[in-house]
Amino acid sequence: MKSSQLDLLGLAYRAHKVALGDEIYTSFKKGQVKFLFIASDASFKTKERLHKKIFYYKTKYDDTYASCDLSGALGKSNVKIAAVLDDGFAQAIVKKGGSKNGETKS
Repeated sequence: MKSSQLDLLGLAYRAHKVALGDEIYTSFKKGQVKFLFIASDASFKTKERLHKKIFYYKTKYDDTYASCDLSGALGKSNVKIAAVLDDGFAQAIVKKGGSKNGETKS
């Protein structure tokens, strides 16, 4: 069930293991991003910029949720991207609903 991925995202956020907004780009540079959520309604420019990072850093990601779903899981408004910074949470998210892999273009 994919909604359990959002439950885990919310839990990771409350544990301070999630980066939002521009903080994600610095987290990528530090090698901290373990899993990335991209809103399906994010702008083309945002998606393009993040896909470059995803494939460079070989990061798993999910782009099936809308911004309102991500926002609801985090209790914030207008969330387009959210990065999980903890290995344990990232592995649990992948187990719950799968992911796309940044290693190969599909």
